[in-house]
Amino acid sequence: MLRQFVCHNLTEKIRYLPQLLAPVEKQWLVFQLLQAASQVHSENFAHGDIKPENILVTSSSWLLLTDMHPYKPTFLFDDDLKLYNMYFGDMDNNKRCYLAPERWMSPGQPVNNQARLTPAMDIFSVGCVVAEILMDGVPLFDLAKLQQFRKGTFDPIEELKKRI
Repeated sequence: MLRQFVCHNLTEKIRYLPQLLAPVEKQWLVFQLLQAASQVHSENFAHGDIKPENILVTSSSWLLLTDMHPYKPTFLFDDDLKLYNMYFGDMDNNKRCYLAPERWMSPGQPVNNQARLTPAMDIFSVGCVVAEILMDGVPLFDLAKLQQFRKGTFDPIEELKKRI
């Protein structure tokens, strides 16, 4: 097995490298991300964990979607974050969140253990990453804001209007 070395992931590209991305570079990354998600979905597969750390960017600005593992849970409980921290927590420990609201379950809510990931769940994650690209590395949701969004007490539109 051979793995190509790629120097940066998307988080490093949009947050930590010294230069800001030009608008055309942002558009190119967004286009490639949408194409990558489309290709994954065309194979009847859902990624389930699309986030900037799982998107590699070459020195020529080519985007690669990585970390496709079928063992990650489809549903998580909002009162027990062990699985979230194990599989989906971010490296910065600031609880950025890219998981679709329908993947979160409340205590006592029936869970179908046979349920599978859907492309719609990935599209929510893709939208969060696109927003982060356009907002120069500022995440749209942290874990608390996503929980508020689920309950209808947070509207990300205002955040987007301020930053884009």
